[in-house]
Amino acid sequence: MKKLVKTILRRLLGIKFYELVMGTWHLGYIPHIRHPRSFNEKMMNRKVYRWKEIPPELADKYAVREYVAKTIGPQYLASLHGVYDSPDDIDFAKLPESFVIKATHGSDMNIIVHNRQDFDETAIRKKCRRMLADRFGLLSNESWYLGIKPRLIVEGFIQETGRDLPLDYKLFMFSGEPRFIQVNIRQPQGLTLSFYDAAWKRQEWGLKGYPQGIDIPRPKQFNAMADVARKLAGGFDFIRIDLYAPDENTILFGEMTFAPNAGIKPFTPDNSADFEIGKLWQIPGGAA
Repeated sequence: MKKLVKTILRRLLGIKFYELVMGTWHLGYIPHIRHPRSFNEKMMNRKVYRWKEIPPELADKYAVREYVAKTIGPQYLASLHGVYDSPDDIDFAKLPESFVIKATHGSDMNIIVHNRQDFDETAIRKKCRRMLADRFGLLSNESWYLGIKPRLIVEGFIQETGRDLPLDYKLFMFSGEPRFIQVNIRQPQGLTLSFYDAAWKRQEWGLKGYPQGIDIPRPKQFNAMADVARKLAGGFDFIRIDLYAPDENTILFGEMTFAPNAGIKPFTPDNSADFEIGKLWQIPGGAA
């Protein structure tokens, strides 16, 4: 029902007014989209006015692998088991015990298989079909996703010692420099977030709906991670580069994100961090 209401609203209001309504509803303040000030407002500005600047292939979970290999080298990529147009094409018997299935045309459309012997193959194929049918980006106004061919990619599971799921380091790159790092910590009780600046000082703010995570030590290879992110972020006024560091000698690429949380996620405990972070984002030529 919620998806249907959003679809109707988008058709009735058009992209700009729909974005204004969604932004106001979620953020709790009326966003200035044409002349943005906050971080969320600048993501909205990108979605409404500057979305054509985003190459769809860099948001494509499969196509981006070529860019990563050419820019920093194939050693930073998780192993690839296959790319498929249909879940019926996947031969699960040929896959390893653990792996990850991703939809190439969206965000947060993943299936993690820890043990191939215990999973429900019929249920997984059904979920894959739902992911492929999802026109991701339409209702969030992330139009660059609409130019991506829906496919399924199967990659190797990234194993980090002592954790069921690896820590996910999300580097917020402004004008090519890491200014903040979000660390996603997935535990049995749910997802928690920890935020740090480039000097690895813990930040007091967070994101609504996500509990603050435990303190995570600065990775020993953080300088190398920052260098990798700088190379991948070249040419963008803002981009988030997601990386994994499963051991002290390994860095693996996750994804490139151009509008985290679709630009409508409130900060906690108030909006001050939203506007302070927004000052770091220098839009070339000014806002639209």
